[in-house]
Amino acid sequence: MRLQEGLSLARNQLTGTIPSRWLHCKELQILYFFSNQFTGSIPVSIGNLTKLKLLDLAENKLKDFPKEIGNLKELEELWVETNALRGPFPLCIFNMSALRSLDFSENKLSGSLPDNICHNLPNIQELLLFYNQFDGPIPSRWFQCKHLRTLSLAHNNFTVEVPTSIGNLTNLKKLDLGFNNLTGMIPKEISHLSNLEVLSLQVNNLNGQIPFEIFNISTIKEIGLTENQLFGHFPSTRSFPLQNLAELVIGLNSFSGSILSFISNASQLERLDVGYNSFSGSLTETVGSFRKLHTLSLAFNNFSTADSLALNKFFTSLANCKDLERLDLTNNRLNSILPNSIGNISSLQILQ
Repeated sequence: MRLQEGLSLARNQLTGTIPSRWLHCKELQILYFFSNQFTGSIPVSIGNLTKLKLLDLAENKLKDFPKEIGNLKELEELWVETNALRGPFPLCIFNMSALRSLDFSENKLSGSLPDNICHNLPNIQELLLFYNQFDGPIPSRWFQCKHLRTLSLAHNNFTVEVPTSIGNLTNLKKLDLGFNNLTGMIPKEISHLSNLEVLSLQVNNLNGQIPFEIFNISTIKEIGLTENQLFGHFPSTRSFPLQNLAELVIGLNSFSGSILSFISNASQLERLDVGYNSFSGSLTETVGSFRKLHTLSLAFNNFSTADSLALNKFFTSLANCKDLERLDLTNNRLNSILPNSIGNISSLQILQ
């Protein structure tokens, strides 16, 4: 790469405003200014860099976003996360039809989101807006972005239901809508996302039963539904392709019935947190088949063991989980003294 095509001043201790004279090299294609202490506004001269393909201004203290940045029609990646941007979503972004990755996370942007992002950014693949102050409904037309692979709107103030049109994002790999004020039921159309790996809907006001069709997504690795108002039984007589499931975090809901039989074929499971529900059933040595477990939280449920011998077999089986660091069995129906076999879990750091 010739010097005039790329400029990196990242990870220095540069302060003050970005000097506009740095932005007159019209041949620049890559610009890294991340991890400094720049303040104030992004200079309007940024609009001179019409050949720019990547602009990284992350981890500064920038407050304002000039409309001239819309002149960068060849820009493919725009990263301005962890700054102090404020006001509404900057509409000048819509002039950048080549944009593939947009990161405005960890700022102070607010208001409702425009609904025409897919029309104006037809190539968008990654959209990261988490930790802002956006509100209102998630525009249903956003789910027409057919190339979208990552969508993170977590830690905002979005309301109303998750649109059923979410099922159109068939290339999506990560969907994070956690820590909002979303209501209604989880749309079964999520099961159409055949490439989905991460689903996070935790800490909302979602209610009703889980559409178990989502467990037919064979690529799914992480499911987070903690702290909603979900209820119902997990089916024990039907097999689901959970061979890639690494995290199932569904605590602080109102689920009941058995859960351990439902996940019996989740051989890659690393974290299971089902605490603060009404699950029941026997704790048996089959739990030891989850050999990659590092966290097992069954707290505040109705799990039980038949007798002290069964409890001993349960703890003995956990010795197979060589990475198990946290085990929480608080407030269940074990009715027995913890056996000496618990000492065989050599990696255990926290026991409750």
